Amino acid sequence: MEGAIAETGPMMVSEQLPDSNPVKAVSEKYNRLYEARYGADSRNPFSGYMFDAFLLLEHAVPRALAHARPGGADFRVALRDALESGDEVVGNHGVYVMTPMDHNGLDARARVLVKLHDGRWELVR
Repeated sequence: MEGAIAETGPMMVSEQLPDSNPVKAVSEKYNRLYEARYGADSRNPFSGYMFDAFLLLEHAVPRALAHARPGGADFRVALRDALESGDEVVGNHGVYVMTPMDHNGLDARARVLVKLHDGRWELVR
């Protein structure tokens, strides 16, 4: 597979991202904590997406609580509205901007090209 090129989320090569990339600080912190717990080179896109879901909820739940209490339809509507607010939430895999028309919320900043070199992914610049 040496030389293979693939697309992945930026968290997989966070250390190689330019400092101007908004994802870099979030991903580097997450990867440091994750790999301290699970071992060097244990990072994976799936854990990053799971953490991004928590970041989105961390952003949306307080806003929803300002309008309704958990457990009812009013809260579910308030939570949906908070998630679809159009606010930028920086995660491991990109900057999420969810709207009523876009429930993915990720733009071109959510993907990078990498190349396998000596058994490690390297950012294609």
